[in-house]
Amino acid sequence: MMKHLIVFCAVLFMPLHVMAAQGGASAKAVFNHMDSYCMGALKEGKTIESFAAEKKLPEISPEDARKFSPDGGKVFGLPNVNGAAVLTTNPQFKTVCSIAIHKTDIQAYKAALYSFFSSAKGFRLIKEKHDDEHKITKTEFAGDINGAVKILVTASDSPRPNGIQILMTIGRVNE
Repeated sequence: MMKHLIVFCAVLFMPLHVMAAQGGASAKAVFNHMDSYCMGALKEGKTIESFAAEKKLPEISPEDARKFSPDGGKVFGLPNVNGAAVLTTNPQFKTVCSIAIHKTDIQAYKAALYSFFSSAKGFRLIKEKHDDEHKITKTEFAGDINGAVKILVTASDSPRPNGIQILMTIGRVNE
């Protein structure tokens, strides 16, 4: 029994980058997390960090967090993504929330992206640019969640070894 508990704890606290190699995050789960945590905090007028803690998201150790948030923001694990995505905060901008995705099906993700940030949901596409040389697409949306917000998405056409395939960031803008 004790042996199984030790193995369980070792897997639970394994660094995120090791766990992420085992599978990808589903597009549905990623957008559910964007809606639940990032947009949820903005809707309730709370900081991203306090909202994530209130929702009992597991905080990643400071050493592992630096890999995702070198500016000192906190990093939280997300449920149902096989360790392939995390939520990050920004210590200077309390209403900025990012979801870093290590690996996902890019075609399913792109289809879900335009559906999730659609005009029917109050968002509009501002611009999109694909860099053929680096195989990266940058997309920007604007919307309103109790005030103006912008969504910036940088997506690589394929997973990157020991890196982030997609970074989605939402934050308040002062107009």
